[in-house]
Amino acid sequence: NMMVVYQHLGADTDLLETYRVAQQFSPQNLDYYRIRLIAARRERDAQEMIRIAERLKELAPHYTDEMDVIIDLTRKGAWEILDGL
Repeated sequence: NMMVVYQHLGADTDLLETYRVAQQFSPQNLDYYRIRLIAARRERDAQEMIRIAERLKELAPHYTDEMDVIIDLTRKGAWEILDGL
């Protein structure tokens, strides 16, 4: 369980709460991926951000343009811009 790992590593309380909420959703639920995307952004985990954005494109093609922007900004390391989205 990733939450146990994060707790052990001393992750901040807000991040742990984000993962708790995400676990309530089915992996096919778009909200699950949106919450995971927020958590990955907060952790500055570029690989996870890109993986989740690609998955959202598969599940919800109408988000393709937005996810392409997120992927591009993530690859450029534009975290301050991503924080404002």
